[in-house]
Amino acid sequence: AGGKGEGISISRDVGELVSIVDASEKESAWVVSRYIERPMLLSGRKFDLRCWVLLDCDYGVYMFEEGVLRTSSFQYDDKDLTNRLQHLTNHCVQ
Repeated sequence: AGGKGEGISISRDVGELVSIVDASEKESAWVVSRYIERPMLLSGRKFDLRCWVLLDCDYGVYMFEEGVLRTSSFQYDDKDLTNRLQHLTNHCVQ
């Protein structure tokens, strides 16, 4: 997938995903993952947390004090896979 949620497909049908891959450019790289069936929700919306950690050469771990919480634009409904704005938390698609 590219930036801004481009190229992300969500499906319950393996055949549909295979068709998407087969129809793509031959040089494409793909990542396929199983969707979390019951994600944790924040006020009914999907979310993710971003935090940054530095590991130095002596295995010292340093965590940046601030992080980012991103939420989807719409309430989560596991029956509707067509509304990407309820499944993706990318800033660029919100």
